[in-house]
Amino acid sequence: MNHHKLLPIAFSLAILTSLIGAQTNVAIIPLDAKGVSDIEASVLTDRLAFELFKTGLFTVLERGKMEEILTEQNFQLTGCVTEECLVEVGQLLGVEQMMAGSVSKIGNTYSVILRLIDAESGAIVQVAGYDHQGTIDQLLSQGMSVVARSIAGQPVVPAAPAIPLARKGAASSAQGHLYVFPRLGVGFYGFGTNLSWGGQVGYGNESWGKVFIDFLGIEDVSLNVLALYEPGFRPLYWQLGIGYVSDSYHGTLWEQEGSWDNAEGLGVRIGLGYNYALGEFILIRPALELNLGFKEHTSNFALNLNFGFKTPNLW
Repeated sequence: MNHHKLLPIAFSLAILTSLIGAQTNVAIIPLDAKGVSDIEASVLTDRLAFELFKTGLFTVLERGKMEEILTEQNFQLTGCVTEECLVEVGQLLGVEQMMAGSVSKIGNTYSVILRLIDAESGAIVQVAGYDHQGTIDQLLSQGMSVVARSIAGQPVVPAAPAIPLARKGAASSAQGHLYVFPRLGVGFYGFGTNLSWGGQVGYGNESWGKVFIDFLGIEDVSLNVLALYEPGFRPLYWQLGIGYVSDSYHGTLWEQEGSWDNAEGLGVRIGLGYNYALGEFILIRPALELNLGFKEHTSNFALNLNFGFKTPNLW
């Protein structure tokens, strides 16, 4: 890649890093106790806050601070379970999202159900559930980590013996989604800088990953068609693939005739991006995508905004 491209790459990486580093401010309502004591529910709530913070995606409002603010406003949390009430609490606390849920016990099974609510609109951002057959000690030490990572959209290793419930918005290991992502952005190639466009069509899920057929064009002088694989990690994601890449560059007779040439051949794609969900099926994905050609003058890259949707579970 030419030296004059290094500055745009550094600038693009700085923008992407700032996007990835953003955390969501959240407040957790004490878990509703059903078949367990209030003290046990309180301890599990504290552990949930700790495990959510460990995911690196949330800034959790300390419980004492939350109670202090609500006391000053003369607001009682008792019975606050509806979306409307949670929105009111979230606005009083100045957080972006509210988390509420319950812990219950029937027979030998403990069950934790969580809802993540947008504090402005009241929309359900995510739900998660976790069933545990064992002691409440194991639920505390192992299960709360699983349910916290589940609602954060991170891969989990179920704590045995346990039965993790399906998380809304995530496919099971046997089901997948169709993904369609058009894109627009700015592309950088050997001949200059211009509009980038294209899209991705793929299939997969957040468990075992996704495969895509990808087309990226930079104006009408740089074309890239690749097959990509994306592991099932989110919200930060990366892609790796191989395919056809091309680029335009100043020809050897540029100074005399103003000519430019085109190079094409086999290359690889390295992509890094961030998933931002608007509801259950709409996704916005800013990304830095580098095409590294095996042939001289075929490398190019683009800073793109991929936007689109995934279908419900197919098969």
